[in-house]
Amino acid sequence: MAKEEKQKKKLAPIHIFEIVFYTVMGAIALWGLVYLILGLIITYYPATSSNTPMMGFNDAIKQYFGLTPLWWGVILFAFGAICIAIALICVDRTVDREREAEERRAARLAHIKAIEEEEEAIENEASQPEPP
Repeated sequence: MAKEEKQKKKLAPIHIFEIVFYTVMGAIALWGLVYLILGLIITYYPATSSNTPMMGFNDAIKQYFGLTPLWWGVILFAFGAICIAIALICVDRTVDREREAEERRAARLAHIKAIEEEEEAIENEASQPEPP
């Protein structure tokens, strides 16, 4: 009985798109986390003076893109995390729909089987001769 239940409960298949999407968004979130940590170090570490390579990196990013690495890190990390959350919600909905459809199908088949068994029982009763 336990084996049958384990066989019935199979995991939802993971599509190639999901794997690629989670990997790319995870990489973007990781990139944002690295920028966030670098930005915090550049901003709050007292040993960083204006002549260090980290300050040069900070100034270059700020000049080209208008924001410091700290804020780019926040933006990239939030973007990656939100996209992953949305993808998980969408996948969960489709899995729930499929699971509900399978449950409805099983209920219909069980109902049809019960009706057929009732009809067989009625036919068996009808075919038996009545005692005198």
